[in-house]
Amino acid sequence: MKNKELYELIIKKYGGDVFEEGLKFPNNKISIIFLQPKPIKINCMVLDNDREFHIVINQEEKEIFHDCPRFLIHKDDNKKICAHIIKLILSINESLSFKLLNDIDNYVLSAEDFGSRHKSENYMILAKSCFTSDNSVEGLNYLNKALVNRDDCSNIVGTYLKTAIENNLFVEFFEFLTNDKMNGMNASFFIDQEKLIEEGFKSFLASIPRYSFYNVLKIIESIDQILNSIDFSFLSRFLIALISKTKSTNLKEKYFAFYFLLKHKEISQEEIQSFDDLISNNLIQELKNQILVHFQNQIENFGLIEELNLLKKHFKTFKISKETYNDTYKKYKKELQEIERKLYIKKFAFLKLFRKKFKVNKSTGGFKKKRNFYIVDHDKENINNPAYHYILARMGFYGYKNQFIKSSEMGPNIFMLKDLFLDDIGKFPDVLYYKNQFWGDIKSIEIDSNIGYSLLPKPLDYDQDGVYLMFDRNETIIVEWDLVNKPVNGSLIVAYSSQILVPDQKNPLFHDLKPFDLCYCKKIPEEIESEIIKKTNVISKCSFKDAINSIAAGMDFIEGYYPLSLIKDVIDKKIEPFEAHALLRQNPNKLFIPNYNKFVQIAETFLFDFIRKEKNYVFETLKKTPEKKTSHLLFLLGLDKEFEGMNLPYGRIAEELFEQNLPFKEFKSNLINKVHDLVKQDLEEAKVGCTEAYDLNKMQYTSFSYYLKKILQVRKNEFERAKIKHQDEFFDLSEVLKTYYGIKFAKMLKLGQNKLVRPNKFQKIKEYAKKLGLKLNLID
Repeated sequence: MKNKELYELIIKKYGGDVFEEGLKFPNNKISIIFLQPKPIKINCMVLDNDREFHIVINQEEKEIFHDCPRFLIHKDDNKKICAHIIKLILSINESLSFKLLNDIDNYVLSAEDFGSRHKSENYMILAKSCFTSDNSVEGLNYLNKALVNRDDCSNIVGTYLKTAIENNLFVEFFEFLTNDKMNGMNASFFIDQEKLIEEGFKSFLASIPRYSFYNVLKIIESIDQILNSIDFSFLSRFLIALISKTKSTNLKEKYFAFYFLLKHKEISQEEIQSFDDLISNNLIQELKNQILVHFQNQIENFGLIEELNLLKKHFKTFKISKETYNDTYKKYKKELQEIERKLYIKKFAFLKLFRKKFKVNKSTGGFKKKRNFYIVDHDKENINNPAYHYILARMGFYGYKNQFIKSSEMGPNIFMLKDLFLDDIGKFPDVLYYKNQFWGDIKSIEIDSNIGYSLLPKPLDYDQDGVYLMFDRNETIIVEWDLVNKPVNGSLIVAYSSQILVPDQKNPLFHDLKPFDLCYCKKIPEEIESEIIKKTNVISKCSFKDAINSIAAGMDFIEGYYPLSLIKDVIDKKIEPFEAHALLRQNPNKLFIPNYNKFVQIAETFLFDFIRKEKNYVFETLKKTPEKKTSHLLFLLGLDKEFEGMNLPYGRIAEELFEQNLPFKEFKSNLINKVHDLVKQDLEEAKVGCTEAYDLNKMQYTSFSYYLKKILQVRKNEFERAKIKHQDEFFDLSEVLKTYYGIKFAKMLKLGQNKLVRPNKFQKIKEYAKKLGLKLNLID
């Protein structure tokens, strides 16, 4: 936990509101990609509301660059500081945080980034990191995004093309050549990179069988765009290779070759005199039949609509009539729309479960239109309910305290909004328009909360420990899936850093994913779409125990609501295990996270094992604040209630047991036995005042209630043996005040340090003793 002084300094400089926003900003949506402590240089990426932001802090240049709206809008530097900057300050080493805050008034806070120098720098850092870890797909994605300045791009372009060729990434290779960023420089660009482009095309021709039909179609689409910028002379260099592939037994090779030869038939005939002899009508007809069979198979096997759309575009070139496929295609497209609606209903069902379970009130939102969005007032009780905020975020609400929602978000989510708000939302024309766009003529739907679970008839059992040993931590990542605002490719998605991760729907496990599921996924994405969406292959779900063991072994993870980062922070010794345990228990979202108590139990076992293995480190932390740390230890062991009412030196006992290197259960039982032995020893020796450490009322519901009678007897004996000397007008209570009852009587009579009392006070003590059946040992 960060220093209290740091919190106070941030609040003093920027106010409590922005501090709270920064504190609550999700850990998994901010990523420090470079950090240099001296001089301070920090490069950081942020994802907020599916928008990517950059932070660059440079002590040498005395500049903080950030491109979020707050930096752009406000003129006052103190008002520019946003939740992203606060979160970054809270995420770095404390000494750096103080150094930065104390000097921040001398920094220029910039948002205008002419030429996007800072953004390009961030992307280049990310690209280099990906290439180092053999993640070329993602590395190329960042190189592409680094192309923000046309005047200084030749090195990046060359690196991109070479890397794509070396790693057989030809979908990325050809899509890069059609990038919008290349507009306006195509003429010189293709001349400068001609050798690499030719090498890439040649390598791809030899690699076609390795690609899926869909990816071959995507590459054809890219090449078509390239040929719009340059003439066919480029492709004509490969005519011989293309003609040879028309006789291939591989459908993808044959399709690729025929498509370009037929599309550019007139130019091809100029190059080859015997064109019609080489490419006979019989070969073309055979291919047409194969294409239609493939088209039909894709529909029967629940194929991608994108692949069918690309095929349809090419049917004119192959002279395939619309009558042979159009009815089937339309029926399938309608079926897919129904599936997308069902995914939304599944999402609504899960959120309805939330609303009921966590008692979210159905309230009046008072939707007010402002420009292209609506402002909503929230029920006061709901605002204090974390489950309510979870639901809002999954329906497209954004902005200050989740007050804003666009009509384009309200349309698809209208039925869930009606379950949450009393307002007549359907009366707004723009909302009705977007509702009809998505739901068609459907007037209403019944949201059955039972369908908020797995789409499989029998969900698979993944609660098996030890699976993590099968996976290479360098190739695998743990992901906690979550509901998406818009179910892209399904109902589950996770956003982190500057990326949006989507499970590959071709994987059968996709249909068994539920919100909050922890899964092992391939670290390297299957595909990256629109520069920000990463499709990943889900390998298996994983149990809590496996997730914790994997992280302990060094596996990367994407955190959601289960606080997996606490495990890593403990391993890295950024926080003490006792503090981590307290944070686990205090998690404000714990009420609505499925099986959270089970997660805590398994995390507690891990924390104890860590304490046992790192006992020297733990002893040092215990020494600093032994009383506080001992209470954490007992809580971790589940003995805080069992030892309630007893103030004993548990820290010393635990320290002795740590030396024996005992496993969790044995340690716990031995600690209980040692405490029993200590209580017995106390009562056998019966030293005066020894029972002061015991509160009988609190002990009566524990196994130590066995000693209550003996404790009462010890207290009675020590009091009755204590001598009270009567001298003149005073009674000397020196011995009595050392006993349990004597101490209590002194407090009741407010005697303080007085050991000599007058008769009136002594009379009160006699009355108290009589009520408790105690005798006074009075000596004249």
